[in-house]
Amino acid sequence: MTDLSMSSSSARLSTAVPVSAQSVAENETIDASSAAKNPAKKRPLHKQLVFALFMTGGMVTLMSLYNMALHTGFRFTVAEWLMALFLRWPIAFATSLTLGDFVAKRLLMPLVRKVAAPNGWIASHLMPFCKVNAMVPFMTLFASLLSVGVSSDLLPLWAFMYVTTLPAALAANVLLVGPAARKLYSLVFGEKF
Repeated sequence: MTDLSMSSSSARLSTAVPVSAQSVAENETIDASSAAKNPAKKRPLHKQLVFALFMTGGMVTLMSLYNMALHTGFRFTVAEWLMALFLRWPIAFATSLTLGDFVAKRLLMPLVRKVAAPNGWIASHLMPFCKVNAMVPFMTLFASLLSVGVSSDLLPLWAFMYVTTLPAALAANVLLVGPAARKLYSLVFGEKF
C-alpha cells in the first residue's frame, strides 16, 4: 500500500534539481542590479530617513548661515548660528517628511511627469526643484515668526525672506547638498540613492 500522506512540498523538495553556487550568485547580482535600475521599488524606511537627515542637515546648515549673513551682514557669533541651526533642523526634518513630501510628490511631481517621461532623467532632476518649492515657504514663515513674532512686520519679512531664500536654496540643493547627501548615502549603504 502506498502512503499518500506525504505533503506536496516535501515531494517537491525530493525532486529538486541541484543548482551551483555560481548560478545563485549570478541571480543575486541580476536581482540587485534590476532593483537598482527599477525606481518603482521603494527604499526601506530607515534608508529614506537617513537620506532625509543628510539633506535637511546640509540644507539647514547652509541656509541658516546664508540667512544670518544676509540679515546681519556677517555680524553674528558661531553660538548664534549653532542655536539657529539646531532649532531649525528638527523642524526642517519633520517638514521634509510630511509637508515637503506631500507637496513635492503628490502635487508638483504629477505636473512635471505630464511634461517629462514618468521616470525619465528630466523628472528625476526636477524633484529637487519641487522639494525646495515645497519647503521654502514653510521654513521662511517659521524663521520669520522666530524673528518678529505675529506682528505687522511678519508678512513683509516673510515675502522678503521667501524671495531671497528660494534661489539660494535651489542652488544649494542642486549644486552642494544633494550631491554631498547622495555621496554620504552611498558611503553608508554601499548603493546609489
